[in-house]
Amino acid sequence: MFSKISVIVESALFLLVQTCAVTASPLAPRFSTECCASFGSSNDPNVMTMLGLLGAPIPDPPTFVGITCTPYDGTTPCDGFIFGCNDVYAGGLIAVDCGGLPN
Repeated sequence: MFSKISVIVESALFLLVQTCAVTASPLAPRFSTECCASFGSSNDPNVMTMLGLLGAPIPDPPTFVGITCTPYDGTTPCDGFIFGCNDVYAGGLIAVDCGGLPN
């Protein structure tokens, strides 16, 4: 699990460097259903680094954070993890304040 998050964090950091501007404004409305490739805790050092680089707030108390997410409407399969998330940043690269939903 840790190695997957590390690879995803490294990939995300590479993509972040390639983008010109990243805003800290959420791109999705409050509580959107997301299919995420991976997830971690907002108090995990790798996840905290990603949140900081994206300008996203670090939740307190810690919550689940979805990584590499896409909107999910239930009509197509989700090969990852389905979450209900309150905020989505950087085009779905990271979703904050998530709770698991049944697959």
